[in-house]
Amino acid sequence: MYGQLFKNIFGVVLVLLSSATWSDTEVTIEFSENIAQFTDGRVEPRNLRDKFDCGERIYGVFRLSNLENGERHIATQWKSPGGKVERTNKRRIRISSDDQFVFLSAFIEFASANSLSSIIDPASGIEPYIGQWTVDVIVDKNRIKSGHFQVLC
Repeated sequence: MYGQLFKNIFGVVLVLLSSATWSDTEVTIEFSENIAQFTDGRVEPRNLRDKFDCGERIYGVFRLSNLENGERHIATQWKSPGGKVERTNKRRIRISSDDQFVFLSAFIEFASANSLSSIIDPASGIEPYIGQWTVDVIVDKNRIKSGHFQVLC
């Protein structure tokens, strides 16, 4: 009886410690129609937006700070309005100081399967992609933050 109680309490403590590890991590997620990349590793969004038309390239810019030192596995996971993961970008980054910033960028765009019908109806063939998208930032298999944007046609 006490063994099972100890396991349950220990499991809760591990979950709380895991959450505490990421609670100080700061993540900024911005969406734009273009980006600027700098030689020092910074990535800045250009023309910030949260609504995009069919056929536009949508950039996500992700800034992370206060990550724990060591090697970190960072992913951005793009989910369509139906919840399907449409794209995953993965990076492995070594964090060497508490004040180190990590800048990541990724993009997604949609092309209609039939260019003739897209002249008449821009949404033709991309109906499953219209609506609110979710992009998750995942560090070492833990979802840290999510951002949202809309695809409208």
